[in-house]
Amino acid sequence: MWDGDWDRDLPPVDSSIKYRSVVERFRNDTPWQETEVYQTALKKIESGESYWNGCRSRDELKKRTSTVDELYRDIRDSGFKSQSEIHGKSVKEILLSGSFDRSKTDVTVAIGRDGEILFVDGNHRFAIAHVLGLDELPVRVVVRHAQWHKIRESIRDSDDPDSLPETYRQYLDHPDIESVLSNT
Repeated sequence: MWDGDWDRDLPPVDSSIKYRSVVERFRNDTPWQETEVYQTALKKIESGESYWNGCRSRDELKKRTSTVDELYRDIRDSGFKSQSEIHGKSVKEILLSGSFDRSKTDVTVAIGRDGEILFVDGNHRFAIAHVLGLDELPVRVVVRHAQWHKIRESIRDSDDPDSLPETYRQYLDHPDIESVLSNT
């Protein structure tokens, strides 16, 4: 839970060069070498910096593109799965096992003050889901705005959610509310 104005005026997800490059790669079959993320990574590598999940060499950059190509094929062929589904373990167990790979984490979101679902991380997976036309995908909520948290708690603690004021009832179909209603 986090208060403040952090949920206002966030850049749109498609402003990320990773997102745009993945869409360009898989929607238009553009070679990685012609994408913005690849060109940016190459410039950073040539100036001695790392970029795009820590790539420091052309070989690492080639491995990175292969990993994203493999991720695309896997999601296309087997569907979008959460890391818990893939590994058969909870996220906590994955983290504690030492096998955590940041590039293979779930898409993470935040929930703004009015219930708006805000993208946080997982550009590649999110862009692949977009290219494949997936309507739903598993996400991990990493933070909720304090105002949203109050709404969520009020609904969760209600004996009869249908008797709540309209200002709360309007959220009964929200995915973040459905999860608390299913636990009552």
